[in-house]
Amino acid sequence: MSWSEAHIKHTAVLAKLGLSASLIAKALNEKFGTSYSKNAVVSCMSRNGIPLKSTFKASPPTQPQLPTMPDGSDTPAAQRCTLLQLKPGVCKWPFGEPQLLDFFFCGGDAIEGKPYCAGHCQVAYRGYWN
Repeated sequence: MSWSEAHIKHTAVLAKLGLSASLIAKALNEKFGTSYSKNAVVSCMSRNGIPLKSTFKASPPTQPQLPTMPDGSDTPAAQRCTLLQLKPGVCKWPFGEPQLLDFFFCGGDAIEGKPYCAGHCQVAYRGYWN
């Protein structure tokens, strides 16, 4: 179906009023007895340089809030484990850099079937574990 000048001009007027492509198609079809689709209107507007005002307002991108990783300073010294002290049932959450002397594991009571305590499971399995 070809677009007449009257259809193109009416499309421009409706677009200037801020109507969406689907509403413009509906108005054109009612006024001129045509059967334009929303996509036909968008194509016509694109070919004829008619700007389409978007009703969609995207929110500005946000940075995801990552949990702050604790440094282990609140872990009691008696609870802390070295690699050689790890055993089943203790939390294996690491703190520090493995090559440094102050590196340690949490050593708290691990959740059954998990390698970490409840607090560290919440960080490790965020969104997957309750």
